[in-house]
Amino acid sequence: MPTVHYAFEFLHPHTHLVGVGIDVPAHAGDYTDLTLPAWLPGAYKIFDNARNIRNFRAETPDGTALRVERMTWQTWRVHDRGEGCSVAYEAFWNKPEIHQGQLNAHHAFLNPGTLACFVVGHQEDWPCTLEVDAPLGWRVATGLEATGESTFAAANYEELIDCPLEVGLHELATFSQDGVDY
Repeated sequence: MPTVHYAFEFLHPHTHLVGVGIDVPAHAGDYTDLTLPAWLPGAYKIFDNARNIRNFRAETPDGTALRVERMTWQTWRVHDRGEGCSVAYEAFWNKPEIHQGQLNAHHAFLNPGTLACFVVGHQEDWPCTLEVDAPLGWRVATGLEATGESTFAAANYEELIDCPLEVGLHELATFSQDGVDY
């Protein structure tokens, strides 16, 4: 099954810039359309999160630059000839609200739906993986299925964006209730 791989990098948290990487698998068609949603689960208004994206670029799996067109205020077209592509961009996040996000020198609170573009036509049928590259010592807290210390899996894009992330120097607290460990 084709899988979309996402990566979030916090290389310079004090700049509030999150590096986003998306690896799109080979597919039918001449191009890949990627859209940052204007909606989020539980939010009943339209957001212009695409305004925070900078330096959107794409390349083939072997590293050759691909042509990218901005089709709408929230959609980019990558001319990948169906061979798949790697997309990268930066997003500015310094608005600590549930439907926005914040990255600073102390923590990151991110909602993937405000940060990660989806592959148009495959929001529900392609599984997703996420890798978080955070400063040393930072931990990731999220509702996504952990596949490693900083890697996660989602059944599809819809599940991915339904699980915000808190990343930082927080402590992990555990407890048991009625025989169930939390």
